[in-house]
Amino acid sequence: MTDLAHMGGKKSGSPLLAVAEYIKPRRIVVLWPDTAKVPASYATEYAAWLRSCLAKKGATVQVDVEVMEDSEGRLMDFAWAYGGIDGAINRLRDAKSIAVNASSGTWVMQSAWVVYAKAVGDIDVQLYVSSEERGVQELRLPPGLRIDLRRILALTDDDPLVERYIRGELWQRSPELADFIGDSPAMSRVKYMAEAVARFRIPVLITGDPGSGKSLLARIIHRLSGASGGFVPVDCGQLYAEAEVHSVFGWEKGAFTGADAPNPGIISKAKDGTLFLDEIANAPAAIQAGLLRFLQEGKYRPLKSLEEMDSTARVIAATNTDLDEAVKERKFRQDLHDRLRAVMIHIPPLQDRGDDVISLAHLKLSEFQKKQTQAMQAKGVREKRLLAETEDVFRRHDWPGNVRELEHLIARLVIFSAPEKEDITADDVRRQLLPSRRKDGILGRELSPGFRLDDVIHEVQSHYVTRVDEETGGNKAEMARRLGFGESRTPLLTILKSLERAGLAPLRDDSDGARPSVSP
Repeated sequence: MTDLAHMGGKKSGSPLLAVAEYIKPRRIVVLWPDTAKVPASYATEYAAWLRSCLAKKGATVQVDVEVMEDSEGRLMDFAWAYGGIDGAINRLRDAKSIAVNASSGTWVMQSAWVVYAKAVGDIDVQLYVSSEERGVQELRLPPGLRIDLRRILALTDDDPLVERYIRGELWQRSPELADFIGDSPAMSRVKYMAEAVARFRIPVLITGDPGSGKSLLARIIHRLSGASGGFVPVDCGQLYAEAEVHSVFGWEKGAFTGADAPNPGIISKAKDGTLFLDEIANAPAAIQAGLLRFLQEGKYRPLKSLEEMDSTARVIAATNTDLDEAVKERKFRQDLHDRLRAVMIHIPPLQDRGDDVISLAHLKLSEFQKKQTQAMQAKGVREKRLLAETEDVFRRHDWPGNVRELEHLIARLVIFSAPEKEDITADDVRRQLLPSRRKDGILGRELSPGFRLDDVIHEVQSHYVTRVDEETGGNKAEMARRLGFGESRTPLLTILKSLERAGLAPLRDDSDGARPSVSP
């Protein structure tokens, strides 16, 4: 856009023209993103203008334009930028060196050029930048920076570098995916898969623990698909009675007792849209049989109907059950299982998403308080905020209820903290957390960046001190004896002071709600 403004005479000092005049190239290749703002139809006019300007300086230069297709909405896509640059360089095989105008284009394109400039390759790439204040300058990169591009291009899809630095960027161009919070490598892969499969009308099976966001991801895939029809959810775990079972594909009048009128079926509402089958592992046998035929042929037959019906509904299914085990136990059809998992997307549990839990915690707190503004004002509850000290507590918890548990925790933190308090402390969080379901126990904690041995020691001390405090009514001498300190209260008082500093000292049910005194 900047160079086009110069061409139109609105500005002076086009960056690309300035670099061309400085290095005096024999050939210029312009990478042109075809978008609504800068359509490819402008390319010929721009190339002619560039040749004309250089001719006035006495230079005859070949100017070619490489149109980068499918540009709309992809300007922030690293994979697309790499592809365009790689294609242009492949057509310059005879060149031993190329100069790049690094002042124009998006930051993604500029970053991609940095990779190429420092990559291990046969072509020397030199970057130039231009400004009206300083003119044209060579952009010198750190000499120690080396990027083995051949290794990057040889990486498999499962390599975390690809997922995090290349494919992980794809979600940023789809606003719909912004609702699915998380930029950890695991969640970046989920987003990449969701966007990649969205417009292909093939079945998708979403797996994950309860509360991990399967329904939300299904709705996002539907929105990304651009389908003209609606999103129609069916909870297969609620299909018990005969009418409920047959409600998916419908029935004719008199098909069974109580069928006083024909029913076109839920699937008819999903025409040209998405039929979302939640908890598919619980689908009754009749649903499984009808669904298999629908996936195979795109046809279904309402109960007792002589006429087959067509539907263009796309099927997305979700389950928190191991379908392989369900197949082995003959609770789920193998052929239906194979049909459903054309693409399978697994949503990792919250405990495996790294710092995504921190982003989610702040988001859920903001959302809850926004929805509960009137209730908070009526109760005189001040707006809350999470302190930095709470982050390690969130990281260490295993979140057995996933995102849903986090939402409920946030609600309890707002409701049960003192109304006049603004800060939610680490101690507040610990008191409202559900019991952990860690299988590894106190001795198997992961030695992650957030690990602190003092925290583990405090956790053990707090557990036993709280228990003995409740059993003895806070009698220090008896507490010391129960904890194995004999007649000496000094070790107990030292522990209590340490726990108080960590915000873990047990609370007494005194009238003033104060912590127990740690003085003799």
